[in-house]
Amino acid sequence: MKAIVVKNNEDTGKTTTLIDLLSIFRLNGCTGLSQGDLGLDKSQHDFWAHFTYKGKKIGIVSAGDPKDSRKETIPPQKDKLEDFYLRGKPPFDIIVCASRTKGEPLSIITTLFPSDSIVWFSNFTSKQNHSILNNCSAKAIFDLVDRFIANGIV
Repeated sequence: MKAIVVKNNEDTGKTTTLIDLLSIFRLNGCTGLSQGDLGLDKSQHDFWAHFTYKGKKIGIVSAGDPKDSRKETIPPQKDKLEDFYLRGKPPFDIIVCASRTKGEPLSIITTLFPSDSIVWFSNFTSKQNHSILNNCSAKAIFDLVDRFIANGIV
């Protein structure tokens, strides 16, 4: 099992990168897609999805923050990521999730996943061209997943 963690600061396009990643998987023949929103703040578009791609079970969950300072009623990230991870029956071959660069999200991820299974990925950021950079980040993650599968790593 591999966990690809998109790690970056607040408001740097982590969720948008994962939305783009899901679109790329759809265009490339994923099957058995099931998805939904996490019931969080609608302006954040946080979601979960799982599907099969090239015979491997893939999960994506975008909630990467334990709580949002703009809305205190958001449930803890641990509940979302851990519940999603544990629901994967059979277990996920690859799970892609988001995390901020410090604090509770990182400790949750390092508790859930063995250190040798985690790949840390920082999405591309800039003050301009957000859409292009998010899409490039999503393509890089997709290529990584493809290589993991092609090389028998998962």
